[in-house]
Amino acid sequence: MGEAELGDAMGVKYYDPAVWHRDTWKFRRAEREFQIEIAERALQDVLEDEARIRQFSHMVSTAQNSEKVEHPLLPEVEEGEEGGEEDDGYTPEEKEAAVRIQCAGRGMLARKRVKAIQQSNIDRGQCLTNFSSNVSFKVPKNTAVPSAEGSVAGDEADTPEATEEAKPEATEEATPKATEEATPEATEEATP
Repeated sequence: MGEAELGDAMGVKYYDPAVWHRDTWKFRRAEREFQIEIAERALQDVLEDEARIRQFSHMVSTAQNSEKVEHPLLPEVEEGEEGGEEDDGYTPEEKEAAVRIQCAGRGMLARKRVKAIQQSNIDRGQCLTNFSSNVSFKVPKNTAVPSAEGSVAGDEADTPEATEEAKPEATEEATPKATEEATPEATEEATP
């Protein structure tokens, strides 16, 4: 009886590692698609807000150019009320309030846009970190690369032949010549 039949008989669901790996990647792919969908929704909201603000700024600019427009934030002025010939029907306070609302809307739009971009970058970075944390590229240790001559690179520096060839020459050149040059002259000068 295999492990799958044994698990079914005991009421325990048996997971093959390949199946578990496939299901895990399915879940991660769905999670990534959901995060992308959230970022796209946020970006769509920003674009809609931008369209509204552009429409409102157009209304404000037309109001500032002394053209009467209908807008709930800028109430109309009935005929016969005070106002000069060049009066467009809006008080300076109302125009100032409209400009403030316009500036506030632009600031809100900029903050929403930055937040949406940051969220999309965070989602992309999280997807990359999830991928890199689960995929490891391991290089086995003690791997030797053959050189052009056929020998293995790195063996010549550690072989005893190289150390034996280097050490005796240095000792032979340093000690015998110094002793032969120093001792005879000193003995001849000391003894008449």
